Amino acid sequence: GLPVHRLDIAAAALRRMARAAAHGALLTASTARTRFQQRLDMGNQRYLRLFRQLPALLPPQLWLTHIEQRNGRISISGCSEGYSPVVVLRRRLADYPLLTGV
Repeated sequence: GLPVHRLDIAAAALRRMARAAAHGALLTASTARTRFQQRLDMGNQRYLRLFRQLPALLPPQLWLTHIEQRNGRISISGCSEGYSPVVVLRRRLADYPLLTGV
């Protein structure tokens, strides 16, 4: 068989490889978490900018009663003194650069 010192070297090499693989897996998981958090932060910043500018987008004859985020989409509900303010808000939101699919 192999001399004892060669087995020790082989076992040590296997331990180093296992540690390196575990470290690589941790780095990969950490990188994935970091990227996911960055995507969340970008989305949150986008919504924050929208919410800060939303009062300027609303026609005076329209007010919001509910805002909800679900599955990456924002849903808003409100009341209006007529249909025209709804059309104005829809057009303003469609023209708003941070929103898609209005």
